[in-house]
Amino acid sequence: MRRIKFLPLLIAAVFAAPAFADDPVYAARLKLDGALQLQFKPGDDNGAMFLDADRVEAPAAGELFAVGKAQLRRRGVYVFADELHYWSEDERVHARGHVRTERFGNIVWGDEMKLRRADSTGFVDNARYQLGQMAARGSAGKILFEGENKYRLQDASFTTCRPEQDDWFIHTGELELDYTRNVGVARHSTVEFMGVPMAYSPWMDFSLNGARKTGFLPPSIGTTSNSGSEVLLPFYWNIAPNYDLEIAPRFMVKRGVAFNNHLRYLQPSASGEIRAEILPGDRVTDTNRYTGLLDHRQQFSDKLSGTLYLQKASDDQYFKDLANRVSATSLVNLPRIGTLTWAEKDWNITGRVERYQTLQDPLAPVIAPYARAPQILFNGQNIDRLGSEWRMTGEFVDFSHPTLTNGWRSTLNPSVALPLQTEYAYVTPKLGYSFTRYDMAAPQAASGDKATYIRSLPTFSVDSTLFLERDDSWLGSAFVQTLEPRLYYVYIPYRDQGMLPNFDSSEMDFNFAQLFTENQFAGNDRINNANQLTAAITSRVLESATGKERLRLALGQRFYFAEQKVTLTNPARKANSSDLILSLGGQVADSLNVDTSWQYNQTESNTQRANLDIRYHPSAGKALNAAWRLDRGGYKQIDLSSQWQLSGKWWGVGRYAYSIKDSKSLETLGGLEYNAGCWIMRMVAQRFVTDSDKMSSGYFLQLELNDLARVGANPLEVLSRSIAGYSKINVQREPLPSDIYR
Repeated sequence: MRRIKFLPLLIAAVFAAPAFADDPVYAARLKLDGALQLQFKPGDDNGAMFLDADRVEAPAAGELFAVGKAQLRRRGVYVFADELHYWSEDERVHARGHVRTERFGNIVWGDEMKLRRADSTGFVDNARYQLGQMAARGSAGKILFEGENKYRLQDASFTTCRPEQDDWFIHTGELELDYTRNVGVARHSTVEFMGVPMAYSPWMDFSLNGARKTGFLPPSIGTTSNSGSEVLLPFYWNIAPNYDLEIAPRFMVKRGVAFNNHLRYLQPSASGEIRAEILPGDRVTDTNRYTGLLDHRQQFSDKLSGTLYLQKASDDQYFKDLANRVSATSLVNLPRIGTLTWAEKDWNITGRVERYQTLQDPLAPVIAPYARAPQILFNGQNIDRLGSEWRMTGEFVDFSHPTLTNGWRSTLNPSVALPLQTEYAYVTPKLGYSFTRYDMAAPQAASGDKATYIRSLPTFSVDSTLFLERDDSWLGSAFVQTLEPRLYYVYIPYRDQGMLPNFDSSEMDFNFAQLFTENQFAGNDRINNANQLTAAITSRVLESATGKERLRLALGQRFYFAEQKVTLTNPARKANSSDLILSLGGQVADSLNVDTSWQYNQTESNTQRANLDIRYHPSAGKALNAAWRLDRGGYKQIDLSSQWQLSGKWWGVGRYAYSIKDSKSLETLGGLEYNAGCWIMRMVAQRFVTDSDKMSSGYFLQLELNDLARVGANPLEVLSRSIAGYSKINVQREPLPSDIYR
């Protein structure tokens, strides 16, 4: 219940500011529609004060008594009452009968009010209140003013429900508010939902200005197929302004109690977080299990910085057994990386150590990546007076692996480009050189012997584009249509690389962007030979008034003038051209986005890859997404997801991801959301793949009381990840009427 934020805002808004003037002096007396209006000029700088009433009397010097529709107004502060008594000596006000005070949309009603500004003391009896900005309301048997910015409320209540809907309240026997220290204390507080008490606290303190505050957070209750029913009880410890710690015991019926700990810290030159989850004596596996994470960032000086990222799990199945998110269950390599970087204006150098813990699936084992310990990276660039762009990259790294060939690799890649650009075209020739040296243990030699290999390659490329456009109109709307032909030529001579190890290279995914790269391999261990030309054309339809891209059509293909001699895993190509790639998409309507691509093999006359993505988001809380993806060598899937209003207060949420190739579901999610205006109920069930032969299920039931707390298992992260365009359905709320207590 740390998030309580109700009556404090009202008291500060209505009563904390000075309300009346010093020693008012009579300025004018006017008859207005039978009512008497008095205007006073105060002795301070807070503006004039106005008093309206059916009858105004002055029983004594410095004393006024107003009867009948009395109104006291000054600088956005209003006091209304049947009777209003005012003494200027100590700026004392006594109002009785249908009392109403109002300031900046926040209103208090009561039977009687006394307020003395001299010592900031007084009270309001039988008070009711409304907070305009929060759309909240409530009551108090009595509001006591106990000094400057200090208040006490007795028998108080609070809700964000509208007057005709008393679904939930928080009741507190006594509430103390001290705005000098920005601290509130509540005694005997109960949260009541549908007339049923849900939570009780005999005593709690909380922040009045949104600052972090030590205390228990709302519990999270849920269930998963791997752990059974579970309860998370988080406790937040505000150690210092720049340190905090969350301790959250997780009680699992099947497995026992796990302890989650999350420490955050922030220093002028350093920041980071530490996470640790420990499960002693897992009842299912009969082992002690844990996971930990350290993420640290350090700025030693304006030029020297460093990072440290460490992650570890006790066993391969930890996340698959205990995580309730797909993103966590799919973790394979847990990194352990440390870096030091020195940065100047035109260059930087980074020292790095990188290792991994690889979590294995027994039915689908993977090869662990190489460790890089150490790795030194250099990057420098400059634009000289002739407009040429010089760049130099370099790397020195030691690759180590328990079962594969180990070795050192040194690379140096200087390049120079000369951009030639006009308003309608650009041409950029580029000349580069790649030098690579390997020092590694020769598999065929005796222990301790080294083998050295050197590869040197010049590279040359020319990138050119022409920009053409014309104005057009369609259905009464103005558009700009562009035509952008592009040619990209690359030449790299052949070097035999069969004897070189493969530490980190892989074949790049073939797509439209890859058509405009020099090397078809990622990493430095393989560089393709090339004598090739990419030809592409792009046309866009842009809405003149808004600049929105209503339509985009792109077509591209690469043509080879030399046979492929450098390969990695796939055989050398036989065709003299690449697959044809077509891309079509855009924001075809204000609420509708379409993206599609098609990769066609002309030699085999078949489709290699294709995808279609449609996203329809007409408004917040309404989203329809449909996707179809095909990879001839890998997968064929459909993915459907939606959030949609089913009726006035009910929303449905769901996702279905299905592998057509494997004839099985990858993820199924379904649920309902109910928006009652001042509270939200979410009910969600999810089932997804963890291992190659395992599924995990999770169930979420959450009650959210607006501006107070959430109780239950939180599905918001799951919904945001699974449904593109998902939004909370209680982001916007109607304001309360201003006369709810009249």
